Amino acid sequence: MIVLSDNYIDCCTCKHKDLNKLTGKAFPNEIPYEIYNGDITHFEPIEGDNGIQFEPLKDSELE
Repeated sequence: MIVLSDNYIDCCTCKHKDLNKLTGKAFPNEIPYEIYNGDITHFEPIEGDNGIQFEPLKDSELE
């Protein structure tokens, strides 16, 4: 079972995350467990992120 923390909301609101998947431009195979469970945030570069970090969706992208 996957338990998601409040930091997972960061993933859900990232403009680089794929809709309805635990993948995105930074991690095309799978967002690392440590990020989506909240152990670490992705506001700074981490190994393997393809040079892409969290960027929030703009209000216009949420509609």
